[in-house]
Amino acid sequence: MATTNKVSALGRSLRDYFMTGVRFPFLVILCASLAIGCASGSGGDSPKSARAEGLTPSTADTPGRLLIREHHQIGSYDAFLIPEASISYGRQSRRLPPGMEMEFLAALEQSLIDAAGDAEIPIVNEPGACVLQVGMGLAEVYVDRKPSRTLGTMTLVMEFRDTMSGEPLLRYATARKIEDDRDGTPRGERFRLAFDEMVTDMELGDTLRVAGLSGDDPRPGCRGKLAEWGTGASPPAARAR
Repeated sequence: MATTNKVSALGRSLRDYFMTGVRFPFLVILCASLAIGCASGSGGDSPKSARAEGLTPSTADTPGRLLIREHHQIGSYDAFLIPEASISYGRQSRRLPPGMEMEFLAALEQSLIDAAGDAEIPIVNEPGACVLQVGMGLAEVYVDRKPSRTLGTMTLVMEFRDTMSGEPLLRYATARKIEDDRDGTPRGERFRLAFDEMVTDMELGDTLRVAGLSGDDPRPGCRGKLAEWGTGASPPAARAR
C-alpha cells in the first residue's frame, strides 16, 4: 500500500504563524485525481480523470504536463492558502532518509512562501471567496530496493484549487527517473539533483500568462490582486534552492 509522509517540525517551523487554518489536504486530493493511488506510474493524470475534473491539457510549451480549467479565473484571487507539502511513495518503495524528506518538504513549502512574498500576495490561514490554494508535493516516489542502474523515480506536482469549492484550476506535474551514471556520485545526491531539476521546471511564469492570469475580472468582493500583479511581473516561481 502506498504511504504518505507530511512535513515534520522542521518544515512546520517555516510557517507556524499562518499555516494553522482549514485547507484541502493536498496529497489526498492529488492521489485521487491521479487515479493511481499514488503508486509508481506515469507521472500525470489519466485523460479520463482529468476531463472528469474539468481540466484540459495546455498547449503551452512546458517541460512537464500542464492541465488547466478552461474558465479558471486564477487572476481574480487576492491571497494564497498553502497546505502542507507531502511525499507519497509507490508500492514496494523504500523510503528516502528522514533528513532528506524533511529537506525536500521544507524546501517546497518555503519556495511557495518566498514566491508569495516576492509578488506581495498575502498568505492566509482560512479559505475564502478571494483565496486560492496553492500546493506542492512529491508523488509517485519510488526508491529501488535492489542495486541497479535505475535508482528510482519522483514526480513533483503543483496545484491551484478554489478554497471554497475545492475545484482544481491548474495542475502541473513533472517527473524524473534517477539513474546511476557510475561516476561516483552518491545515491542521495542523485535524488537531490533530480529534485532540483524538477523544481526548476516548476517556474510557471509564461505558462500562467498563457492561462490568462492578467485577463480575469475580479470576483465579487475581491480586488483581483493576482491579475493586477500579472500585468506587471512574472507569476510566482518555485525556488527551493
